[in-house]
Parts: sequence; C-alpha cells; structure tokens
Amino acid sequence: MTVGIWARLALVVALCWAGARGVRRVDLQYRLLESLPSPQADHRIVGAPLRAATGVDPWNHPVLTEPPAGATRFVLFELHSRSLEADVGFWNAVQSRLRPFPGVVLVGYCDGWECGRSVAARNRSFAFPLIEYGEPTAMTAVWRADLRGRCLILDRRAIVLAAADWRHGVSAARMADRLLEESE
Repeated sequence: MTVGIWARLALVVALCWAGARGVRRVDLQYRLLESLPSPQADHRIVGAPLRAATGVDPWNHPVLTEPPAGATRFVLFELHSRSLEADVGFWNAVQSRLRPFPGVVLVGYCDGWECGRSVAARNRSFAFPLIEYGEPTAMTAVWRADLRGRCLILDRRAIVLAAADWRHGVSAARMADRLLEESE
C-alpha cells in the first residue's frame, strides 16, 4: 500500500516535470511499476523490462546516462545506510574479482537520503557507480529484490535475467563467480 502512495506521488511529480508531452511515457512507466511483483514473489520479475540503471549520485552527478561499451550485464543492488561499510566492502570485493571482465557492471542504489548523506560525506571513490536518486521503476525493483536479500542481474537491454541472493551468507568470491557464469 505504501509503495502505491509513493508511486502515485512520483507520477504527479513526473507529470509536473515532464509536461504534457511526457504524459504517455510516464503513464507506461507507472503501469510497469504497478505490475511489478510483490516482494513475496520476486521470482516473477525475471523477464521484466526495466529502464536502464540511470540516476544521480550523492554528489549530484548523472550516473550511467549511456551503458559502458562492452557491457553485457548489469547488477543492481541496494546499499543500506545501517550497514553501509559492510555492503560497500562486499561489492568492492566483488568488483575487484570482476575487474579483468569489464562486461559486468555493478550499480549500487542508496536506500534513502541517510545513505546518500553518509556516502557524500566520505571523500573516497567507490569501485562501482552509486545512485541516490534514480528512475522509479528500477529503484522499486531493486528495493523489492533487496527485501529478500537479493540483487538483480540485467542484460544490456535492461531485461531482468535473475534475482541472486547476496545478503544471506554469500561470499564475494561466490557472487563474482555467479556473475561471470551469468555473463557467458
């Protein structure tokens, strides 16, 4: 129920922002947002088209306006403000194992303004792009997957291929191996 209220609020803001020309596109995105499965059925998201993982980072810079050349997979995951250091450490370790394979692009999403504020206060770079504010459909899909401890694996066209466990005792090495298997 809360997601529906936020979705409607996001729709109103988007309509105001986009104007009359963007009404049809925003309406289609809202319908997709409404059609996303509940957190209890996140396996149904496989095959769903999402918009590309774009947004704004905590420093107000655009993130991934174009997919990187050679990217074949995107991995979208949520960072929690309460476990930010552990989450960043995990995904930095995954990225270090994936470095020789540039086809897999990791993309982190902040779970709220506290995460964004904490990240912005840190004066160091991350091994992966980080989105504080992004496209609502993708952010909602990432949030719903994260409720079950999962990240989303997308192909280059932003079609969800899989939802993979990562918060339940999965090592960075195992996650990197899984992502490399998915990218072949």
